[in-house]
Amino acid sequence: MKRLTAVRHGTTVAMPHGALAVTTILLGCIAIANIGFIWANDGSYWPKYLCCAIITILAVGWFTFVPGRGCYAIIALSVADFLFGGIAFVPMLLLALLAVGFIGYSNLVEAALAGIALLGAIVFSPDTVAFPTIDNNLLSFPCLVALTLCVSTLIRRNGERQRQMQREQTLLANAGIAQNLHDYTTNDLSDIIMMAEYQLTLCAEDQREAWSNVRNMAVDALTHTRKAILTLEDDGDAIRQRDMREPREPHKSHESHEPFRQYAENGLGELDDIIHTCRSSLAASGFTGEVMRLGTEPTTIDADMASLVVGLMRELFGNIARHADVSGGYTMLIAWGDDSCSIDLSDKPKPNNAIGLRSGLERYRRTVEACHGQWNIEQSENRWDFHATIPYRTAGRGSEKP
Repeated sequence: MKRLTAVRHGTTVAMPHGALAVTTILLGCIAIANIGFIWANDGSYWPKYLCCAIITILAVGWFTFVPGRGCYAIIALSVADFLFGGIAFVPMLLLALLAVGFIGYSNLVEAALAGIALLGAIVFSPDTVAFPTIDNNLLSFPCLVALTLCVSTLIRRNGERQRQMQREQTLLANAGIAQNLHDYTTNDLSDIIMMAEYQLTLCAEDQREAWSNVRNMAVDALTHTRKAILTLEDDGDAIRQRDMREPREPHKSHESHEPFRQYAENGLGELDDIIHTCRSSLAASGFTGEVMRLGTEPTTIDADMASLVVGLMRELFGNIARHADVSGGYTMLIAWGDDSCSIDLSDKPKPNNAIGLRSGLERYRRTVEACHGQWNIEQSENRWDFHATIPYRTAGRGSEKP
């Protein structure tokens, strides 16, 4: 449906246009037909009826095509009609109530003033007995005006709720975009930086400038990506305020260096490839370490559980690349039990490690704790130890996704 806009407290709001235009034209045609019928029966006052018809056509057309301004023309026309004889009382009354409702959608105070003007015109009309539709009961008019204001208020509030829901959906979408940037783009850029730094320690002198340029471009791109992530995450602070109040672990710039994907179809089928890819990336940057796997992977597993395990492992490998000391090595243990999966990691942190965005591991911590798992991080000067236990049955139920 085509939509029109009205300004409320400096904010543009959308309103349905098609139904309003059709109703306005219909009532306008009835009013003009009524004027024509009276003119045909009594032609002695034809200039008066001609002026009324022309003014009605102009006001109805204005209200139809520019309702934000035409509504006031309808109110003025109705007040004049009531005060000077009520030539087309019923359609004018309905048009006036429609205009009051439109005004009430955008500004309740102005709508109340318009309603008071209508009531005053009716009360002081010199020809009240000419209004047979109300049987001379003036109390019906305040009721009609009040009902119109109530309906317009309810419609406005419903529209505000819908707009709020759309706004929240937009903010959540922005948060998802920020997560994808964090889990995909910063991953690749950070790996490029680490590999370039490692190659700078090994390459010949004539290659140093090229590797240095690669590193500088990657650092610049990573800086701008982080700014974009922070901007998108700030947009969603109102929705995620409760989560943001939770304490954060004191270690590492929880940045992702490998993309987080949803493994809804394959479950853990790509786990071997992921571990091989991550270890190869670390080896290219000069890291050495071991990944040990105990137990048997479950053949059937919840899709959210698989995504959680795979994403957490990628996040841990990324933290090794960014925050671990190359000389210290790393050790990762993945143990599959009957009802849970345990992941342990130990490495040596870099001295004077820089503080980053602190969002990657924090998201996984909230998710693991939400599904009643265990999460523990211990840090010393020469060691950083991580442990997480993720239960099979509750993963993906009633918990948030990282």
